[in-house]
Amino acid sequence: MQPLITVIVPVYNGEAFIEKCFSSILNQTYQNLEIIIINDGSKDKSPEICDKFAELDERIIVVHQKNVGLSSVRNKGLDMASGELIGFVDSDDSIHPRMFEILQKHLHENNADISMCQIAKVYNANINEHIIESNKTITKQQTHTFHKEEAFNNLFNENNLVTVVPWNKLYKREVFKHVRYPDGKVNDDEFVIHHIIQAAQKFVFTDAVLYYYFHNENSITNQKYNLKRLEALEAIKDRVLFFELKQYNELLQMGSNTYLHLIIIHYYLVQKYFPVEKDVMEKLKREFRAEFYTYKNILKEKNRMELKLFLIHPTVYQGFIKARKKLSYILGRNNNVLAYSQKNHKNEV
Repeated sequence: MQPLITVIVPVYNGEAFIEKCFSSILNQTYQNLEIIIINDGSKDKSPEICDKFAELDERIIVVHQKNVGLSSVRNKGLDMASGELIGFVDSDDSIHPRMFEILQKHLHENNADISMCQIAKVYNANINEHIIESNKTITKQQTHTFHKEEAFNNLFNENNLVTVVPWNKLYKREVFKHVRYPDGKVNDDEFVIHHIIQAAQKFVFTDAVLYYYFHNENSITNQKYNLKRLEALEAIKDRVLFFELKQYNELLQMGSNTYLHLIIIHYYLVQKYFPVEKDVMEKLKREFRAEFYTYKNILKEKNRMELKLFLIHPTVYQGFIKARKKLSYILGRNNNVLAYSQKNHKNEV
């Protein structure tokens, strides 16, 4: 018999999109599902919609509770889960009908602990249109297996969203044996991903697009910058300390460099959106100074020299970045002109 997959779906004020989400889960070709829907104190019609779907399918378990936040909801779902395998779906997203079938197949065939797929950021609710496009990627899909070292390195790639987010994956239950999401944190996935990778041994990724990440203008991640976003620094600091504890020296070097640059980025964001918050900016400068001197000896020299400019003054660093961008643009144009000239010269010869 196929292993039971527990699908955890957090819901909060989602009446506009949860029917589409629930339907995409119920329509899975993989049928052996336990679907835990947790209504986290919604104030719209979400509770009634959740109950309606529970009446339609006995695989659905609905929990109504006062609002405690996304992290606590995910943890509650993990504590309730009966499945050998665990999956997450956010209530404003949808999934391809074969998502769990394909992820489970790859997990089993490769004896992996985590199976993941490619995601698509979508801007409309026409799931049939997205499915048609996904079918093309499924037909020619390629899989890639890897272990901890590559998984950790993927955290530093430009396209690290696929690695970090919890919802494009299927996990063996054991991965979460000692892992839970931190309560009340906006960047809860950033806090736990390095612990999840540490708890797993083998990963498999398919480039088939199976998860549709809906661009919701009202979601937390799409809202204007606010000071709550500073929690991202806590998450990356936790990751740096983790690498230090495990003596992952190369990862520690990359992690500390990322952490220091992130402090700078948040400094400028606070300066832009909250110019009156002088105390916050001063605190970020103090944090940067302390962490720079903590990790400067393990940074690459070019990174150390660049970051030192922020120590001199934020405007000095800002001027350096602007000059570098301008130089890159000029060099890029010159290279294009040179390539064009060489091509025409070759044709003339």
